[in-house]
Amino acid sequence: WTETKSIKSAIFSVMGRRFLVAGCIKLFNSALQFSNPLLMHAILKFIEDYQNGKISKDDSWQDRYRGYWLSAILFAILCCKAITESAYFHRVNRAAFHVRTAISTSVYHKSLVLSNSERTTMTLGELVNLMQVDATKIELFVPQIHVLWDGILQISGYMAILYTLIGWPCLAGLGVMIVTTPVQ
Repeated sequence: WTETKSIKSAIFSVMGRRFLVAGCIKLFNSALQFSNPLLMHAILKFIEDYQNGKISKDDSWQDRYRGYWLSAILFAILCCKAITESAYFHRVNRAAFHVRTAISTSVYHKSLVLSNSERTTMTLGELVNLMQVDATKIELFVPQIHVLWDGILQISGYMAILYTLIGWPCLAGLGVMIVTTPVQ
């Protein structure tokens, strides 16, 4: 560790590739999440067609059993979503732990090389505060970094899905969500 490195470059070198891979997993997980309402809509459309008699015994087996296949695909997607979500949380929590360790270590290292005049300006309690509390706050923030871009992606994706399914009334729900954001 050299004194010329900034904290950002140190954190990126500790998290680095693992954090970027976690972002790709989060993107794939969000894409899987968008498929749930679309598949549910297709399953409900199949049930509606079946009850209205639009699907007969003379239709091909793909049409007669479309609801079962869609349900199996939905199950497989939910399983993949659970696996990718676990992989994502494993990677970001591990990266967060490494960041906390790196910050604590660098503060401890810095405290060892302080001159006598610099040691009089900082108490042991302040050093422990820097090393533990502030490092823990950063550790808790790291898993939430991907939520910043993923939240916007999910709101946009779900609004597009809602717009295709119900039309312009979904914009009223978006308006209510925007107006109530400061309350949250």
